Amino acid sequence: MKKKYKKEKYISEKENKHGTSFQICIPYNADGKRKYYTETIKAWKFPSDRVAFDFAKKRRDMALLNLTAPVSLRPIPTVSELFERRFELSGMSIENYNRAKSLFKSSLQKFGNISLSEIKASDIQSALVEYAETHTQPCVNRAYSIWKKIFETAQMDEYNVTNKMLSVQIPKARKVISKKQTSITKKDFDAFCTALLSSDFLNKEIHWNILQVMYYTGMRPSEVFALTADDIDFKNSRITVSKAVGSTSDSRREIIRVKTQDSIRIIPIVPQLESILRNCIPTSSSELLFKERDGSPIDVKHFSHDIAIVSKRCGIPFNAYMLRHLFSTDLFAMNENPITIKALMGHSSINMSAYYANATEDDKKDALNRRK
Repeated sequence: MKKKYKKEKYISEKENKHGTSFQICIPYNADGKRKYYTETIKAWKFPSDRVAFDFAKKRRDMALLNLTAPVSLRPIPTVSELFERRFELSGMSIENYNRAKSLFKSSLQKFGNISLSEIKASDIQSALVEYAETHTQPCVNRAYSIWKKIFETAQMDEYNVTNKMLSVQIPKARKVISKKQTSITKKDFDAFCTALLSSDFLNKEIHWNILQVMYYTGMRPSEVFALTADDIDFKNSRITVSKAVGSTSDSRREIIRVKTQDSIRIIPIVPQLESILRNCIPTSSSELLFKERDGSPIDVKHFSHDIAIVSKRCGIPFNAYMLRHLFSTDLFAMNENPITIKALMGHSSINMSAYYANATEDDKKDALNRRK
């Protein structure tokens, strides 16, 4: 295989199904033994292979300095370098990395090329206060968290730097979060499904089936995307939920474990759902029930895009996660046991299941009318 880049000492270029990567391997002696410093720079996580290659050379040079210099003389990396280093150490998924990178650009970018040793606690505090003027509290909290993890990363790599976050406070955000609509009625959901089937999208039947499974089970979209024939037990009328489609550090769409231990659950198959599932069962027991035309797992971005377009066309505000809220709302309205609702939804607490339930306008009016 012809290499794209000029050979650099201690750096080798590799190719796999994801693309190009640069492997850093530096031999050194420690405690009388031969050891190796290794690090992999995955080019597909950078704007271009060239940017990744340049970053690999910087990481190589920094590693050489760190391996030869006394701890007290080791140069402290920049804020950007430590942010990237955190990603390598944590095994963060691509989706989470992209979200963190976007937040980094909006809140920490101006400090990117500055050595962490030159950053004062007052610099961080002022930056967070400024950020809080135009962003919501969750965004401010996440920006604070990124700063905290950057200092933690420096300490994990044993750099001689003081943790400035010990004296930094999370400021109150000025921007108020606008409440998003999370509720939908069964009547509106049925009307939306009719509009979906009347659309010109190639995957409309697949998307309709996914929504029906969500409606009758309360499952998360990612959990439905990962269903295989092995998960469907028609004899005992139940679905086993133990996996989901999500991103890993290498791929944006892989079969992964569910969010928490509580998310692993058994959901009964109601009669209305059985015929839908039977029509979706593939020939192979390990094959996905729902997949893209190339056989890969459903792309949540494409799925959500199609749903949003149909919603706009038919004038019914809708997204797939509303079905989780409708599921919880209906069961609480029927006075079902909260523990049962929690178990069906795969939540770790009853409070979370109750959070998903919505009070309708009629519910509020009835409550006030009953007040004495």
